[in-house]
Amino acid sequence: MSDLSAYDAPSRELWGQLSSVYGTCGIVSVTLACVFVQNRLNRTLRVGIYLFAIMNWVSSIGYSMFPLTTSGYAGTFQDIMHIVVTAAVVLLSIASLVTIMVGDIERKNIGPWQYLHPSVC
Repeated sequence: MSDLSAYDAPSRELWGQLSSVYGTCGIVSVTLACVFVQNRLNRTLRVGIYLFAIMNWVSSIGYSMFPLTTSGYAGTFQDIMHIVVTAAVVLLSIASLVTIMVGDIERKNIGPWQYLHPSVC
């Protein structure tokens, strides 16, 4: 994905057009989801959804500010920041999904093995 949006990528213009729509709609949707879940779900589920929203904001802003300078990694400050943004997005994605799963287990008040294997119940 990063190579598609690099400064010298032939697909850069198309990537910019498509990602502007995707980014805007994604940010609006996830922000509205955060507003909707306030005081509706348990705390763990809400935290998971908020982490997912933060991941979307970091992704949208970070990749806009720090695209790769060339196709591939050139080692510039901008490329380093692109890698930092990528690491933050990956960590926030994993943290949000695990937190949402734990919050759902708490909400259903079942054991983790029953959650992973519902046919055992």
